[in-house]
Amino acid sequence: MINMIQFTDNKDCSDLWVRLKSGDQESLSNIFKLYYNDLYLFGIKMVGQPDLVKDSIQDVFVRIWERRTTLGDVQNMKAYLLAAVRRRLLVNKDKYTQELKKEEILDNYVANFSFSVSEFNENEDITKYLKNLFHKAIHTL
Repeated sequence: MINMIQFTDNKDCSDLWVRLKSGDQESLSNIFKLYYNDLYLFGIKMVGQPDLVKDSIQDVFVRIWERRTTLGDVQNMKAYLLAAVRRRLLVNKDKYTQELKKEEILDNYVANFSFSVSEFNENEDITKYLKNLFHKAIHTL
């Protein structure tokens, strides 16, 4: 189990950032734990959609990890992360809104989609009719 270290000054955070850049996964985890609540609250105030905020925060940390070798030094990690989450929220918001609209349309379609007993009877009649035509066609060959 990883012990969460309390980071209170910029030097501690700078050390975390340097270790992250060198490939230390525990540093990434510690940064995530240290700033997640602030990032989440910021995102909720910005867009008010919990799933979008969580996904965007995760995207930011995945991108940081993927690009760790090319990252520069950070003077204020919280400000850096808030700006990154803000940018990611703006990018993801359009996609998320489009997905919600698609889900809403699908939900409405499914909710309005129903069969009556007469439709089933009509389908059975059509099926019987088509079977008879098919059999007649086969016999004429």
